[in-house]
Amino acid sequence: MKCLNKPKVIKNPLILSEIDYYRLLSTIQYEKQRGKISSQRLNRLRHRLKDINLYPIRWFPVDVVSMNSFFELTVSGAARYVCRLVYPEEANFKQRQISVFSSLGMRILGRRTGDTLRSGKLRIGKILYQPELYDRSD
Repeated sequence: MKCLNKPKVIKNPLILSEIDYYRLLSTIQYEKQRGKISSQRLNRLRHRLKDINLYPIRWFPVDVVSMNSFFELTVSGAARYVCRLVYPEEANFKQRQISVFSSLGMRILGRRTGDTLRSGKLRIGKILYQPELYDRSD
């Protein structure tokens, strides 16, 4: 039996809705069968999904990037781009639709407004549209 000296501390755990979590697991399985995305990349996303905070839709925070969210991405503090986080089949670089399976997409998923990425060069701005807000049944 292994004994750990220090508990594992997760810095900035991902925040996901239950729906996104299960859809992503399903998409990982589908992409594995298709064979168009490397198994290393699929395993990387699967590993990121292990340490998350799951929220039911009705309690999902409004300042978190979820699947199909439109959000502002600020580059080096100046240029702002409106982007959308999408599944691989919808990815389109010219239209700023970022695949969740890309390195950038994996970093963005589950992050909050104001979080910085890539050594502070990228920052998540306002969430302009979040599907979870419209899927709530209050």
